[in-house]
Amino acid sequence: MQLAKKLLKYSVIVDAVIVLAAVIARFMLRSEGDEYSDEFSRIAIMRGERFTSRAASLRRATVVAVMGSVELDLSNAHLAPGARLTVFTLWGGVEVRIPSKWKVVGDTGAFLGDTRMVLEGQADLLSDAPALAVNARSIMGGTMVTNQAKTPVG
Repeated sequence: MQLAKKLLKYSVIVDAVIVLAAVIARFMLRSEGDEYSDEFSRIAIMRGERFTSRAASLRRATVVAVMGSVELDLSNAHLAPGARLTVFTLWGGVEVRIPSKWKVVGDTGAFLGDTRMVLEGQADLLSDAPALAVNARSIMGGTMVTNQAKTPVG
């Protein structure tokens, strides 16, 4: 019983430190770029965000969600050769929507979470189809990259 009390105490302390760090980071880290930027970052710490890219030549995008969420719509963007998307979630979630004509090369991993590529028709794409390299990591959170149309809830 004594061990359980100590573990609970340390767990509460660790959680409080993480939340405090997230609050500080929320005020120090900012999203960069607008919907037409070829390089942008979206950072959602303890909040939710929706972002649509209309980049003419998307080269690099970074998405971070810590105790928050990001819905990233790339369906109106055009890729530059070597385009990369980097995603990190910690107690949060990221959903990325891409056009069905893009190839995706994924490098993903999760710890007590999930990273998914829900992509239809990838095998049918031509070898010169636009390609997006995705590097996604999740810790107690989730990331999904999909080319399926969003279906309304309710």
